[in-house]
Amino acid sequence: MSKTQDPLLIKFGLSSHSQQQKYDRFVQEFMTCANATESYGRVFNATTDKAIKAGGYELMKHPYVVSQLQIKNKELDERLGPASALNRER
Repeated sequence: MSKTQDPLLIKFGLSSHSQQQKYDRFVQEFMTCANATESYGRVFNATTDKAIKAGGYELMKHPYVVSQLQIKNKELDERLGPASALNRER
């Protein structure tokens, strides 16, 4: 596999667009259920509960995932208004 020249992938340390797509799907799943373990299990082919929990935990710390979650939360706040943002923080 050749190295990517995509600045976004390089910035966040992603190895391919395929990895980016999986991380994007993880973010979308997380925005739906707010559970990293459940989201990881839906997106990746981990076979044990321990691997699923660890994977979800690790992805929640990944700079790309953190960035995308911040963007999605900001978009949601703008759509739903300030009262919704307060309720989601509780």
